[in-house]
Formats: sequence, structure tokens, C-alpha cells
Amino acid sequence: MNEHEMTALLERATQGVHGTEALVAGGVRRGQRRVRRQRATALAGAAAVVALVATTAMLGPFGEKAPNPDERVAATDVKPKPAEAGPALPPKLERLQQQVMAPVPARLVADGTYVGTIEFDPRDGTGLGTVQAIVTEDPDDPLLSTWAGRCAQLEGCSETAGGWVLVEPSSPDVLGVNPDLEGARGFYLGRDGRSVDLVAYNGTDPQMGGPVTREDPVLSRQELVQLVTDPTWFDS
Repeated sequence: MNEHEMTALLERATQGVHGTEALVAGGVRRGQRRVRRQRATALAGAAAVVALVATTAMLGPFGEKAPNPDERVAATDVKPKPAEAGPALPPKLERLQQQVMAPVPARLVADGTYVGTIEFDPRDGTGLGTVQAIVTEDPDDPLLSTWAGRCAQLEGCSETAGGWVLVEPSSPDVLGVNPDLEGARGFYLGRDGRSVDLVAYNGTDPQMGGPVTREDPVLSRQELVQLVTDPTWFDS
């Protein structure tokens, strides 16, 4: 049977067959099922390959091929080193920071600014004193554009790699009630807009001219610098 005879035979066999909506719809459904089956088969094959690769990787030396020790060492050498943490605060300052942070439920700067006041006891027999903290996080702080010039004009201000540090006396007796009250202020402004402002007093309730409880402010100049420049104020 040649090609023309086969064509004529097929035409005679299909003369009574007419395309209907149901017939077309059935053909479409069968075609869609076939495509889905093909895709599922392809995905299953790809998943099998991934599983095989993952299993071989987990097996390591027990798989088909053990890794080259030299390659393993080389891969270890190129791993980035974690950033080194700064010097830890002395126990006294760490305890003070924790006490100031204690009222904050999630993080110190919950809404951009946090203000806290505590009566701090250094536990060295010298008497307690009030410490006030103002901590802010504002990358758009307008102070950033002018502070470098202002810092250069202030005696107790110095520039660091991360920002600026200012240590100066603070005069708490604004009402003239108790002239013996003294304060020491430490202020740090980071180039990223984070700032810590601490004031330590030699008495309690300084805003109201409270009683003097010790000879000097409860924090020294060095301790103020250590505290205000400590990055853990902003840890979650």
C-alpha cells in the first residue's frame, strides 16, 4: 500500500466522524494531563539529582569520592573572620548599663529615643549617686552636619574613628537649692546617628536639689568615656 492508498483509506474511515464541542474539550483535557505528567516526571528527575548530590556531600569521605584534604584546608582558609568584639566593660559599668536598660522591654531605643534615670550604688563604700541616660538612634540627626566644627571648639571634645566624644562638668543645681551638687557628663555621637548621653551626679534627685550622698560624681571621666562609647547600648 502506497502513500496515496493509505490517505484514501483514512479519509473513508473518518467520513462519519464530526468534531463536536465535547470531543474537542476531551482532547484538550487529555493533552493537558499529558503535559502535567511530563513536567512531573522532569521535576522528579531533577529532585532525584539534587538529593543524590546532597547525600554525597553529607557522606563526605564515606561517599563515592572522599574530599581532597588540601581542598578542605584551602576552603577553611578563605572563610571570612568574624568581627572582633570591642573590649568588655568592667563589671561595675556593665552592671550600671544593665540597670539602666532593665525597664526597656525589647531594645533600648524603642522609639528612637530612650531616657532613663537610676540611683546607682558602686558598692565600694563611697555612696550612691544618680545616673541619667539619654540614648538616641537617628541617622538623620541634624547635629551630624555641625558637630565636627563644634567639637573642635570644645576643650573636652575629641574625634574618634566612629564619631565624637565629649566629657565635661554638669551643673545640676539650676534652682540654686544645693550648690554642693556636682555632675559629670559624657556624650558620644556616632557618625551613624547613634548617640549616648550620660550624666553622673554626687547626689540623688539632682533636678530638685536633692541631698549630696558622696564626694564626687558616681562615675569618673574615664568611666564615662568607656560607657558612652560602648556599642552594646544598641544591642537587641
